[in-house]
Amino acid sequence: MHAINTVQLRTAKQSFGNVTGLPQKVDERAPIEEGEPVPDEDSDEAALRRIQREMNHARQALHDFEMIIKQLRDQPTCAPRRFERGNIRKSEECNMRCAFCEAIGVHYSDSCTTIVREAQRKEVLIQRSKCEMCLERYCMRGAHCRKYMTRCFHCRGYGHHSAICDLPERSPEIIQRLDHAREAREGCLRKLELLERELHIYRH
Repeated sequence: MHAINTVQLRTAKQSFGNVTGLPQKVDERAPIEEGEPVPDEDSDEAALRRIQREMNHARQALHDFEMIIKQLRDQPTCAPRRFERGNIRKSEECNMRCAFCEAIGVHYSDSCTTIVREAQRKEVLIQRSKCEMCLERYCMRGAHCRKYMTRCFHCRGYGHHSAICDLPERSPEIIQRLDHAREAREGCLRKLELLERELHIYRH
């Protein structure tokens, strides 16, 4: 009579508490021949648990990236500033002064290449006591400003001049984060596909 495999014995004890009086279906399991490799059932069960755990993590990550993508897609974006297109060409604007570098008749304030960043431009306006809507020093400000109802070229909002809109600077970062989130989502989908294949192999 062949000896009972230790794995079978352990499994039986866990299921029934005692080897004595095991149900017939356990006794009918195919005996293992001497020298035949013993299937490591515990390893298979551990592998299944690992796969399920990794699948749960991948599903949670997929959900998180889906939420990030939705949030980023809901954020407004715009094209970057076209500094090269901001040169003054109209004769009637030849005396126009840049609100930041104060060059005359060269470029519009939004296209200033000397003071480029939005934060720096705002600081210049504060230092020179200029209005954030019309970029002029002598202005009644608020609803009395002549540019009060003028939309920003970049964000289409009100309350600030296009030259100090921060959306052209924020947009590349938003787009980059969106691209990274989409790549990560695809990675999660590929991971889940591989885990599902692995799970199918262990179950069959």
